[in-house]
Amino acid sequence: MTHYSPIQNWPIRLLSLLSISLAGFTWAHDGEQSLIPAEPGWQLGGALGVAYSDAEFPALPVSGVLGTGEMPHDGQGWRLEHGALNAGVRVNDWLGAHVGLGWHDHDEMHWESAWLQVEPHWQGQDLTIGIGRNNVPIGAVWQQAGHLDRFMLMPLVKQAFLGGDWIANGGQISWRGAIGHWESGISLSGWQQTEYPLGEESETFPILQLETRNDHWQINLFASRLTSTQRQSSALRTSAGHSHDSSSCAPIKNNVVCYAGDTALLGGSLVWQSPWPALSLRAAGAWRQESGILRSTTSEAAYESRSWGGWFEPRWQFTPQWEIAARYEWLHGDNELRGFSATLLSQQALLSPNDGGERFSLMLGWRPHRSTLIALEAGQEQSNTRDNRYLAIRASWQWSNLLHSQW
Repeated sequence: MTHYSPIQNWPIRLLSLLSISLAGFTWAHDGEQSLIPAEPGWQLGGALGVAYSDAEFPALPVSGVLGTGEMPHDGQGWRLEHGALNAGVRVNDWLGAHVGLGWHDHDEMHWESAWLQVEPHWQGQDLTIGIGRNNVPIGAVWQQAGHLDRFMLMPLVKQAFLGGDWIANGGQISWRGAIGHWESGISLSGWQQTEYPLGEESETFPILQLETRNDHWQINLFASRLTSTQRQSSALRTSAGHSHDSSSCAPIKNNVVCYAGDTALLGGSLVWQSPWPALSLRAAGAWRQESGILRSTTSEAAYESRSWGGWFEPRWQFTPQWEIAARYEWLHGDNELRGFSATLLSQQALLSPNDGGERFSLMLGWRPHRSTLIALEAGQEQSNTRDNRYLAIRASWQWSNLLHSQW
């Protein structure tokens, strides 16, 4: 962990980072388009994000909340945030598909999507049926956070509850239509995965998602119930901090804590576009309740937990090319362990001391082109007596229509 001198030195650091980094980056951000073309044809897209940070391990596990327990690789210096390639095709007005590959700084390339989508026009209803591999539907605010968005780090609650971007194999049916002055939708889906927040030999889990929006508001809710038998977590394990690989608890390894039990998950998000087009607000939160067994190589205990967290993010686009945004995050938990060596197990799982965590980040973004974002960011994390500050400059590019054609 790196500690810095008082805040008055930050402008000097920011200027030095900016002078090093502005030459040569013109990557973009255009993530609003669908991966499947609107008209029959095909399209190819890609995304790339890079970042420079002056802090070692700018994001560490939060004590008091059971998460992945993964210690990220050193984030100091230059690193690849995320890279992706995707292809989409629409055969006709009711059938389409898309596939996507992704990679991160220390990860191997992996499949992020392989999705077949049917849009039946049944009695005038707007229905969508999909099957394959895709992002679990929890709303755009949750899905975009920490994924080539305005801030470098994954929100604390998203990292702890979901392990980062939530990608799984499954199927989904959804409906969308107008209810009064609100455009609303509902989706029901079932998914399978062997990665966090589940584990090997986990059952299929459902997701219910509700969404409604008008000209100024967008509200999203999601709920799920997960059953895990071998979910791996540890405060002492070293990993990339963002992985789509399986975790195994059979057998339990040294410095690994395994969870078996049920998880109830409820989350939501809110977007408000103010009457002044330059000002908008995003907020998101989640609540998790778990009941089961925690085990390590030395102890076992009955485990009951309630944890909650979220973030609050105002944005101000004060010119067509310049914007400023702030994000405040929090994550806290309330845990009870009963059994042999429960105190030791609590320490191994980073549940003790139970301090929770907070983070405040501020970014200044420049868009020389609609599809280009260069951002300067400063943040501070507080958890488990840590006061970790970081500075970063980022450049990201995302475009779904690099190449396209219609038939």
